[in-house]
Amino acid sequence: MFDWISDAIDWIGDGISSLWDSTIGGAVDAISDVVWDIMFEWLFNKVYGAVAELFMFIDQSATDLFSLAWVRTFVSLFQALGWMLFVCGLVMAVFDTAMAYESGAANIRQTCVNVIKGFMAAALFAVVPQRLYELCIALQGSFSYDLLGVFLSDTYSTIADSGLSVLYVLASDVSLFSLFLSYFSVTAR
Repeated sequence: MFDWISDAIDWIGDGISSLWDSTIGGAVDAISDVVWDIMFEWLFNKVYGAVAELFMFIDQSATDLFSLAWVRTFVSLFQALGWMLFVCGLVMAVFDTAMAYESGAANIRQTCVNVIKGFMAAALFAVVPQRLYELCIALQGSFSYDLLGVFLSDTYSTIADSGLSVLYVLASDVSLFSLFLSYFSVTAR
């Protein structure tokens, strides 16, 4: 006899539930999705940034190795060895050119080019590898941060942008509450 009261209460409950799901429940879902996305983006930034900084620190420590006194002494020893080899090669090139000149087969131009090559090799023997290593380390550090920007290119820069994205998601839903929020998102721009 009073089943109609039970049906009316169920109908009102279903109406309130669907109203909740289409308005506040949708807003809560959209906001929680954006909050989780922002939180995981922040966590990813921190973890990736920490790993990138760690590797950059390790590599920078390796380049700082070249500023130690005993390493500079060792490098200067090899630089002196390079100059001694250049002098020996220069003396050999002069005698070889003199011997070839007596037989008429001397190529003085080629000997001068080889002497210039040897001079450049001896002068840059201890400098270029160190500078190239430092350049590679600097490029690696900057590339790691640039890669982070590439991975996160479609994220939001501010909290206001994140909030606007939530409002746009809610605006796609047709309900009274979403119409109210879409009005404020349009006026906020």
